[in-house]
Amino acid sequence: MAPYQPGPEHPFALPMKPPSERRRQRLAALFLGGAVLLNPPVLHAFGTPAVLFGLPVLHLYVFGVWTLLIVLIAWLAERQR
Repeated sequence: MAPYQPGPEHPFALPMKPPSERRRQRLAALFLGGAVLLNPPVLHAFGTPAVLFGLPVLHLYVFGVWTLLIVLIAWLAERQR
């Protein structure tokens, strides 16, 4: 039995269009920005023993940047549909 592949007549089939050049550039910029923000020299600036809300500042920074990158990538991916 062949795997199910929805055709254009299927009510849940979404038309796929190729990503635009601007979208690719924005995703690449997000990737590079994330690579810079999560680079060891930048992380070293937050590697102090300081705590905020009972959590180390480094952990808050890493998870904050990570969450921000995920939200921005999801926003870019959904915005262009």
